[in-house]
Amino acid sequence: MACGEIKKCLRMSGYLLCTLISRQHSKYGLGREIEEGTYIIEDEIEKNHPHHYFHRGEIKQYFVGFNLINCEDNEQQLPGSFHWHILARLEAKDFT
Repeated sequence: MACGEIKKCLRMSGYLLCTLISRQHSKYGLGREIEEGTYIIEDEIEKNHPHHYFHRGEIKQYFVGFNLINCEDNEQQLPGSFHWHILARLEAKDFT
């Protein structure tokens, strides 16, 4: 999982700033579902690129070992384009 790779790259108590597509996004549920919450929209520019749409519970699940400093679901410049804005810090106790 990508979060494991992120942990390997961050320094002790390092910060992570990222965005994730939200399930409030206007394209959530469109196209072919390849696993829960993950879709490929065949008629889009990125037609072979799966997009996973996150809900808050998943973020907490995937970012175990991180202190979620800020986690907000915000609409981007395009109407209906919702993304999670995340600021997190890798907890020092996660390192051995």
